[in-house]
Amino acid sequence: MLLSDKFFYSDQCMYEAALVTKAGNLDARLFPVNIGDYQHNGEFYGDVLDYWEKEEQKAHRDLEIHTFGLEPFQDKYERVKMIKEQIGKFWNHVTKENFMNFSTVSENNFKMITELFTGRIRVVNLKPVTSEDLR
Repeated sequence: MLLSDKFFYSDQCMYEAALVTKAGNLDARLFPVNIGDYQHNGEFYGDVLDYWEKEEQKAHRDLEIHTFGLEPFQDKYERVKMIKEQIGKFWNHVTKENFMNFSTVSENNFKMITELFTGRIRVVNLKPVTSEDLR
């Protein structure tokens, strides 16, 4: 997964991250790569948590305001809620020592990352994640 500062503020990116995190076995499923501007420190993490707290409050307000066509607002609220529930585990994984920079990973036509993924695929027998697994 390619990470940048913008990744952590994107609804689509963070929802995908939440789904992967909820499915578990992150060491086998996820290899975080910094593409240049992602600062993995406590101050940035605090800013990200504040952002998603505000997004949850906004989504909850939208649910209360809209009485017709409620489904999109309910979906948004559930997505943000899942992001908030999984963000701590996701953050802990992507700030571990196995975190790589894009310049390192891209050397030799991405040979290192290709070998890493090949090794993980052979060692870990991951089952596909279904929608039932995520409930």
